[in-house]
Amino acid sequence: MLGLLTALDTLLAAAFGAGNFEAYGAWTQTASAVVSALSIPVSVFLGVATTPLLLAIGQDATLSKLAGRYCAHLTWGLLPYYLFIVAMKFMQTQRVLAPPVWIAVIANVVNVGLNYALIYAADLGFDGAPIATSASRWFQFIAGMTYLLSRPASTAKTRPRSFIGWRRLRRSVVAFASLAGPGLAMLMIEAWTFEITTIMAGYLGTVALDAHLTMLQLATFSFLSLPFAVAAAATIRIGAALGGGDAAAAKDAAAITFAVSLGFMAICGVIFAACADYLGYLFTDDEEVVRAVAEIAYIAALFQLADGGQARQRGAAGGVFRGMGKQLTVMKRNLLGFWVLGLPAGGLLCFVAGMRLPGLWWGLTVGLSVTTAISVAHLSMIDWELERDLAIERGLKNGSRDGDGDADGGDDADDDNVVAEAACVRGERENGGKYDNVV
Repeated sequence: MLGLLTALDTLLAAAFGAGNFEAYGAWTQTASAVVSALSIPVSVFLGVATTPLLLAIGQDATLSKLAGRYCAHLTWGLLPYYLFIVAMKFMQTQRVLAPPVWIAVIANVVNVGLNYALIYAADLGFDGAPIATSASRWFQFIAGMTYLLSRPASTAKTRPRSFIGWRRLRRSVVAFASLAGPGLAMLMIEAWTFEITTIMAGYLGTVALDAHLTMLQLATFSFLSLPFAVAAAATIRIGAALGGGDAAAAKDAAAITFAVSLGFMAICGVIFAACADYLGYLFTDDEEVVRAVAEIAYIAALFQLADGGQARQRGAAGGVFRGMGKQLTVMKRNLLGFWVLGLPAGGLLCFVAGMRLPGLWWGLTVGLSVTTAISVAHLSMIDWELERDLAIERGLKNGSRDGDGDADGGDDADDDNVVAEAACVRGERENGGKYDNVV
């Protein structure tokens, strides 16, 4: 579901940059409707199918039943969690940044308190943990809505004034899905890859598995420390700049994104290599695991650069491409880097060539390095003025800019206006003219 909502980053940024505040609210309504509808089958699937699926792949019966119970308790917290993500993107894209962060921080504190209260004080034991998580997600959603309702001035321009209408909603869902589908796929490819590598490492024994998980935790920590946030900011900044007609600002933002992400990850890589013999002690005092971590730390140092720059959902290139509405490009790069190159190469080096865990990490590093190089070459050839035109078209869609007219009855007229105005934008560019006042 989080992959689906990457579409909202692109659409909201373009609408906000174009000054099309009605479309901004309409896309928010569309995303809310999509996640509300999809949360039902997802919840049913998690609640009903978790235990049978785990049993089908040979997992321990007791653990499978516990996992099923855990997921069943989590299901009633899915809808508020997804809706809060929509609200968070609604605020962040228009530069209301602090409230979502503070709400998330407070929700985590509430979650800790509820875990203690339900697991120990209420004596719910195992069941208390997922119930606490679901309850904290409801708290998070309610807090977000309370902020939006109590501080209307902060989002006055973009706040939906009425329901957009069923006809328009249906068309908006189709347009939303054109970006959301690839967004879903790109995140699934990425997430499943690291799960598969963990399974592969498990076949090498507990020491290799522990070392693999240790290094993954360290790599994830360094990535989330800065490049993740920079990529998210790049999506918003580039989308808004392109939607607002400022191709130069979008190009500069892309360059800064790569410079900051790659620079930071290079520093992390140097630290990994310099401290290779000691990294394992952060997690364990088992000497075998520590030595195994040291063995792959030098490879992970190179992996850091590829991981920070490549086009996966949270990398620098991924953030830039999402800002341009190129979720499909990110999905294809993920498919190439992870499933066509990374996993097969890692498997061959690990099991066939006898390199074991280092071979697995070399495979991932080579795969991501190739996609990073391709993405850098691609971005160097981007026609930013063309991307500006396309973003302006996205920004003009999903509603008339003045917001007048009936939400349903005016759909066809609005569509005609959008097509005509977008054509004017393209015509101005082709004739060498300026269109600074179009948006």
